[in-house]
Amino acid sequence: MNSGRFRRLADLGPPPLRQEIVSGLLAAGEIGLLTGAPGAGKSTLAASLSASVSRGMPWLDREVRAGHVVYLAAERAGAVQRRLLAASADPAFVSIADWAPQLATERDAIVGEISAVTPNPRLIVVDTVARLILGLDENSARDVGRAVSALTAISRAFPGAAMILIHHLAKGGGTARGSTALVAAVDVELRVGSGRGFSRLAVVKANSVPTGQELRFRVASLATADGSDEAVIEGEPTAPAEVLGAQAQRKSQEADAKAARLAQRLGDDPFTLTEAINAARGEGLLGSGLKAASERKSVQRMIDRAGLRGNLVEEWSYAAS
Repeated sequence: MNSGRFRRLADLGPPPLRQEIVSGLLAAGEIGLLTGAPGAGKSTLAASLSASVSRGMPWLDREVRAGHVVYLAAERAGAVQRRLLAASADPAFVSIADWAPQLATERDAIVGEISAVTPNPRLIVVDTVARLILGLDENSARDVGRAVSALTAISRAFPGAAMILIHHLAKGGGTARGSTALVAAVDVELRVGSGRGFSRLAVVKANSVPTGQELRFRVASLATADGSDEAVIEGEPTAPAEVLGAQAQRKSQEADAKAARLAQRLGDDPFTLTEAINAARGEGLLGSGLKAASERKSVQRMIDRAGLRGNLVEEWSYAAS
């Protein structure tokens, strides 16, 4: 039996094919989060990607699907325009809005403005998320949930487009700023970082593509027609997506093996975190020279991966029993 909403899998046709906008990274109907520290090159990367999509040219050695780009420049619209021109964007296929609509109240207006430009955009860029949630608490899961709901509705209104959200990292640089509800809702998080002599774009969270991918690039300076200098992206050769995917799979398998060894050592009885750490040390699962905080995080990840969180008890609770 089927209901008004639910259908048996046997009664459904084949699922829609995933149409990639950027090979190995982002597909139509998906939302990507581009994160990095201030000045890391997030907006320059977004302009470079926009230019590539507008012309159907590869981006950082990845094939792209050509189409119209809609760039919501909620901050520094003039700088965005200069970056797009410096990146050789096709001006006929990129539309910019110097506008900061609020997601909580202007969702329909955003959809209407995009539709007026093109009914079938290929890429929608939001620069930045923070400018579109003024008045909301970005540390509140409820408030961020309202913004995510609006972004999802905008994405669904244009099923042939991918969406890129530019967002800052938290102080310290380990995670995206604000509530984790934003990262949880997106399909992929691409994080900008630096290496020796180059910058890198890493896939740190993904639903449909391998994590662990790393695209290298350099930020160069280009003299423009008006005599000023503008930042542009120069790609660096990287390993193919299938190679990076295999590397990520190997790391995952290694992590599974460590978790299994810890689970075998701990057995089915309740245990404290201290006991788990000592067990991991005994099995040689922790690298030498790790600080106590790093050991705790590593062991907690092993516990979660092994599905043993329910056996973990507080130190005082275990002692009392």
